[in-house]
Amino acid sequence: MLSRDYSALAICSKDLDFINFLEFCWKKNIPLSKVHVFIIGSGERQDSVKTLVDIHNVGRTSLPDIDLYSSLSSKFLSFGKNSFFKKILIVLISYGCQHIYRFVGLVRWKKKLKAFRANIIYLDLWRTKIPILSYTSYRKIVIGDGGVSTESLNLTTLWNRYTNKFEVLFFYLKEQQDLLINRSNIRGFKLFFYKLHTYLVYSYSDAILKEIERKWPEDVIFFTSYSGGKGVLSNEYDFFRQQFKRFSKEDYTLVVGYPDFGTLQTSITMLGKTSQDVVYNFHPRDKQLFKKNKKLKFKSYAVINDLGWKIEDTNQSLESILISRKSIPARIITYETSLIAFIANVLPEETSIDFVKIENLT
Repeated sequence: MLSRDYSALAICSKDLDFINFLEFCWKKNIPLSKVHVFIIGSGERQDSVKTLVDIHNVGRTSLPDIDLYSSLSSKFLSFGKNSFFKKILIVLISYGCQHIYRFVGLVRWKKKLKAFRANIIYLDLWRTKIPILSYTSYRKIVIGDGGVSTESLNLTTLWNRYTNKFEVLFFYLKEQQDLLINRSNIRGFKLFFYKLHTYLVYSYSDAILKEIERKWPEDVIFFTSYSGGKGVLSNEYDFFRQQFKRFSKEDYTLVVGYPDFGTLQTSITMLGKTSQDVVYNFHPRDKQLFKKNKKLKFKSYAVINDLGWKIEDTNQSLESILISRKSIPARIITYETSLIAFIANVLPEETSIDFVKIENLT
């Protein structure tokens, strides 16, 4: 197989990953004709990423998801009427299936990735993305923001604490595992099994981690909008700020929805009386459920229609909607997403942005 040489490779699972990568390329004067993007998985979120990548004429390759069973099996420990021992049995079966599925998925990754070489590889250190570090050739790693998890999971703290940046990766993966445990509502004896399940299903083999450590370069940069310091390159969203200055302004309010109407009542209160049109954008998780449950879609659309609001009937994320439409609403009402830094930097001052608290979070 012929090798494919690029200035930079990136691995993305959401629009913000690609947006941050574009900002890095802009900052370092890397032509987009010399970069390539890998997109993990398939679904509403990935379709949105593909749309955004195609808008900027960047080459892309899809990689299979390697965590089909992990989220499913964890739910059996938290919900449902199955007995405790049935839940444990289901987790063990899911654990076995997960590892078979991951093994097959990673074989496919290796086959697709082995021909790619680059000076730079760009990724956030989320657990689903790191295997790419063992299957491609590169000279430099650029660690990007994963969104609000950069602060909430202490990535900035870990970066400043450890001189060996492989240790940053190692302990950041542990933070991701601990997050799943800490936000569960499991107590007592069941918690022991839930911890065991989490550490088994959400961890990688020593062989993969050792290969990543073997290939780990000395030249590692942290590209972030959350902090400064040694080895940190600040992301100020200059590329998209320039683009947004040329976008048209429209007189409507965009309400960004949380799954299962988690912020709807608060958004209605914050909106108040208005003569503007109101457009509601369902969360990608809701849109995914609508594909499987038409009755749920009909009921959910009826809730918004009864308010007299319009529905943003697209699979794109908020940032992708703004970029592809090249227009900006007069007001945005949203929960505190990973887009906070992006929105605050690129939108003009005259655009009102209101953040609502998430209700009914389980």
